Amino acid sequence: MKYSALVFGKNASIAYFDQDNDCQQIIQCLSMEELENFMPENNRMYVRLSDKPYVSLLNGLKAVKEENVVVLKKEMKEQELIRIKEELKQYPAIYLDENMQAFDTRLVMFCLQVAIESNFAIDSYYQAVEIFASTPLKRI
Repeated sequence: MKYSALVFGKNASIAYFDQDNDCQQIIQCLSMEELENFMPENNRMYVRLSDKPYVSLLNGLKAVKEENVVVLKKEMKEQELIRIKEELKQYPAIYLDENMQAFDTRLVMFCLQVAIESNFAIDSYYQAVEIFASTPLKRI
C-alpha cells in the first residue's frame, strides 16, 4: 500500500518514512521561521503552517498526491507506523492517538471541505472525519 506522510514540524521520526518503500512522498508543514532555516531535501515537499487551523489543515492536504495519507504531529515509534499501515489497508480512517492517524485522502479532503463550508470549528483531520464522515474512525 503506497501512501504519503504528512508531518507537522521538525520531527526525527521522518527517518522511518525515508526508509519505508511504501512512502512515496513526505510533506512537512513548517512555520515561516522553520522554513527560513531549513535545508530542503530531494524527497520532501514543504508547506507553510498558518495561525489559522483551517488554512494549515488545507495546505497540508493539498500537497498530498497518494490515495492514502499518514498524519503525524510528534515523534512516533516504528511499530506504530507498521500497525497503522496494516489497519489502513482494511479501513479508510484510522486513529491511533492524537499524534498519529491515517486516512483515505479523498475521505479526509471531503470531510475537511464540508467542515469549512459549514464554518464548523475544527482543528484536526480526525475531528473533521469524526464529525462529517459516514465512515467512523477506527480506533486502535
